[in-house]
Amino acid sequence: MSDSGKMVAKYDSEGKWKETERDFTYDSLSPDIKTGFEKSKFSADWKVKQTTVIYLPNNEIRYRLRIEKNEVAKKYLFFDRNGRLIKDSMTI
Repeated sequence: MSDSGKMVAKYDSEGKWKETERDFTYDSLSPDIKTGFEKSKFSADWKVKQTTVIYLPNNEIRYRLRIEKNEVAKKYLFFDRNGRLIKDSMTI
């Protein structure tokens, strides 16, 4: 726990830090990230269910949106800090 909320740090098998995740609200995202989602092919039929900020080595930041179309169709979308969609992946 920190002043900004709950954070989860992940390490590799040698104890080296890999990333830290922090839950975030969609409304608190920068306009670049929101615009990136709104311009994606998913914005029309999919709803954002969870937003996570991922802090990576070399001062990189990724934004992960968990989106759902229905009870079966669920995805993660990953954006860079400029709002560019980097990748999407299926989730359960």
